[in-house]
Amino acid sequence: MAVDSAGNATEQFDDGTRKSLWANQYDTSNGWGTAVLVKSDDVDNAGAPGVGYDSDDNAHALWWQGDGTAYNIHTSRFVTSTGWTTPQLLDDDTGDAFGPKLAFSPFGDDG
Repeated sequence: MAVDSAGNATEQFDDGTRKSLWANQYDTSNGWGTAVLVKSDDVDNAGAPGVGYDSDDNAHALWWQGDGTAYNIHTSRFVTSTGWTTPQLLDDDTGDAFGPKLAFSPFGDDG
């Protein structure tokens, strides 16, 4: 879970079945919204979700996802006006990638 500068929150979790990734937004005025599917794949599981906010209060998510051959790192971004972006593959190596970490500096820069 991560909280933006206004106190709004984003929570990301798996659904407990095939480990798809879901996210839910908390708005300080309206409370929790409805969970939305960020990434689902019938081939293999996803895991180790991490979420954080940049300096513009956009949420960013990072996780590993299996494709049947290897586990790779994926990312998506939540923009208040449009919702979650299409997940992007961050690596194309043939080996497995686990344990992604998402970090932002005190100024909101991602790293």
